[in-house]
Amino acid sequence: MFKTQEGSTRQLIEFCIGYFTLYVITGISVKYFTGTGAGFPNMSDMKYLVYNTMGGNLLALFIVIILKWYKLESNNYSKLFNIKIPSELYYIVPSGIC
Repeated sequence: MFKTQEGSTRQLIEFCIGYFTLYVITGISVKYFTGTGAGFPNMSDMKYLVYNTMGGNLLALFIVIILKWYKLESNNYSKLFNIKIPSELYYIVPSGIC
């Protein structure tokens, strides 16, 4: 989509703009779906949280499947209980938990 050099300041600015835009959209959608008054669905906060979490997880899974990121090879492997695992799991799993 963008033709900027990887690791450049321009790429960082594009990421920041994308993050800010999606953050604003998320904030507006919370107000729309949980607000009261004419035209608002008046969804409960907990119901919105459940749907938002499911939607975010499904969107991320959809992107991984469409871009075939599951086929990427690891840079390095390590052994854990005689099982060969990608070294990236050591920071991906804690990141996902947090």
